[in-house]
Amino acid sequence: MSNDGTGPEDRRGIEPSGSHLDPQPATLTSRCAARLVDGVIVLVFAMIVRAPIHIGQGLYVTALVFGVLTFAYFLVYETTQGCTLGKKLIGICVLGPDSAPRPTVRQSAVRNAFTLLSVIPYVGALFSMTAYILIASTIASDAGKQGMHDRLAGGTRVVKCPRPNH
Repeated sequence: MSNDGTGPEDRRGIEPSGSHLDPQPATLTSRCAARLVDGVIVLVFAMIVRAPIHIGQGLYVTALVFGVLTFAYFLVYETTQGCTLGKKLIGICVLGPDSAPRPTVRQSAVRNAFTLLSVIPYVGALFSMTAYILIASTIASDAGKQGMHDRLAGGTRVVKCPRPNH
């Protein structure tokens, strides 16, 4: 029992940074797996949203719908749940700076702004892929597994989250 009267089970296993129970950073592999699951979820939803839009409007409308839905999906889930559906499935979550239980709207918007690169006509896909590669390389090379988007967002972290004991 801690000084505030709560046990470790009341904190979802997430302790402040630097404590003896500091959560383990999520691996690049687990983050990529979660991103893939989330991408499929958003893609299915985007196809449903895009279906009624006239086909002649082309790839740009598809990229716009997918980019905006991806950004909104990550923003809503990270700020309300601390994880997306893909992250939850993989067992990882996003902490705000100083191990806050989840990022703020601003922090999540900053860390996910790169998903909007895909809406730029003609070069959006190239910019988006470049951003993913840069982010992955910064995650891989950082001891705490923070990507540049995490640092730009004020120090968000993606960590392994214990699964609830139900």
